[in-house]
Amino acid sequence: MGSSGQKPRKPNQRHLPKVGTKANVDYEIAQKRAEVFRGWPWIIVAVLLVVLLIAFIAIT
Repeated sequence: MGSSGQKPRKPNQRHLPKVGTKANVDYEIAQKRAEVFRGWPWIIVAVLLVVLLIAFIAIT
């Protein structure tokens, strides 16, 4: 048992969901997506916009 004088939990820390629950599965999927993609979606969108801009300039 913890004492009543323990430091409070930091705001960004939270309890993890119990293993095997839907919340746990959702949490693990979100963590894996964040690990795999990191910054890729923004990079892909930026590259596509640049390519579209160059294509638009070349066509006109």
